[in-house]
Amino acid sequence: MGFVPKGLVRNGTTDLAVGLIGKWEKVSGSLDSFAYNATIHGLCKEGRVIEAFNLFNKMVPQGIQPDIVTYNSLIHGLCCAVQWKQAVLLSYKMGGKDFAPYFLTYNSLLHAVCQLGRWKEASTLLKQMVAEEIQPDVVTYNTLIWGRCNLGQWHEVQILFQEMVQRGILPNINTFSILVDAFCKEGQPSEAEHVFEMTAQKGAEPNVVTYNSIIDGYFLHNRVDAAAKLFGLMIERNYAPNVVTYNALINGYCKSKQIDKAWLLYQEMLDEGLIPDVVTHMTLIRGFCLVGNLHAAEQLFEKIQSPNVQSYAIMLDGLRKAKQMDKAIAMFQQMENHKLEPNIVIYNILIHGLCTAGKLDSARELFEVLSEKKIKPNVKAFTALINGLCNEGHISEAFRLFNEREGRGCVPDVGSYNVLVRGFIRIGDKLRVEQLL
Repeated sequence: MGFVPKGLVRNGTTDLAVGLIGKWEKVSGSLDSFAYNATIHGLCKEGRVIEAFNLFNKMVPQGIQPDIVTYNSLIHGLCCAVQWKQAVLLSYKMGGKDFAPYFLTYNSLLHAVCQLGRWKEASTLLKQMVAEEIQPDVVTYNTLIWGRCNLGQWHEVQILFQEMVQRGILPNINTFSILVDAFCKEGQPSEAEHVFEMTAQKGAEPNVVTYNSIIDGYFLHNRVDAAAKLFGLMIERNYAPNVVTYNALINGYCKSKQIDKAWLLYQEMLDEGLIPDVVTHMTLIRGFCLVGNLHAAEQLFEKIQSPNVQSYAIMLDGLRKAKQMDKAIAMFQQMENHKLEPNIVIYNILIHGLCTAGKLDSARELFEVLSEKKIKPNVKAFTALINGLCNEGHISEAFRLFNEREGRGCVPDVGSYNVLVRGFIRIGDKLRVEQLL
């Protein structure tokens, strides 16, 4: 009976399999676990985990007990749907029924517990695999190494790497890419270089992901020449740079204010037939703002088909720094017209800019809008307005606003204290200064 649903699933017609089971459920004794398992597996593979569980919940009322295949399919489906906690909970339920997970399910569960940072469970799962004579593979160790790298637990990473090799499991390119990426993000480019060199020695050729990680790491530590050299080596070895590669390079050059080189790379992307994404455009816009070329930033902003809140934030901050608040307000209104909801970052930029421009009434109005929009003002919003009030001589109002902060769930920081202290020093109120200090 189960062969029909399995055939339907294989042909990509899982809905027909679900419909067929629905009909068979009305006929007593027409179903078996094989039919349910085949359809549940198909639903999980298509990411339809809720529907898979709906079917799973019908099994016992039909007099059919879920088996190891049922649980393994569901656990794997939950992991693919990034529902780590549910996957682990289901594995406990499965263990209570004396079922042993399959090899692939162990790897899925390891990924889940690593995502949740539950290392004791990860170690237990690994021991359980070995005890059941299910040999860990490179995917198992890559998952564990990735999890430890995310926590910066380098000693444990080293132990896992050595254990992997001792078991006769050869590291693959994914292993090295995980290590390279982690070392670069942790500010250890020398370690990343060492792993990169080891890649070739172990017979695992670096891929584009590996190159991208090291290029990004070099720029994070301002090693612009080293990044450019590696990019050249990458092309020399016939590795085609992708959008991520170019974004890393463009970002690095923009941060080091080498906007001409960043722009040349952008043109090169287009010549190579690569389509710049929103990250490319936002990075360049930020770069042009950084060097004060607002005209180029605005032109590029207009090329973005559907700018998001972050794109607007970058552009608005550039206009603020260039003291072009009229343009900034016009862009803010354009953003609202496009039905985009401004966040606290947008309001902070505008409040700060309006206060600097001496437009205190407009800044006050915008600050009050936060309550209407049910947006909680943060320390930057309060400090910007307090600074604006102090600069215009409204010290009493600034002090009142300062005292309101904690009642509105915002704890003062050193910056806001300094702003208010400078305000009281300016008017010679030593008593208030002593109280604040």
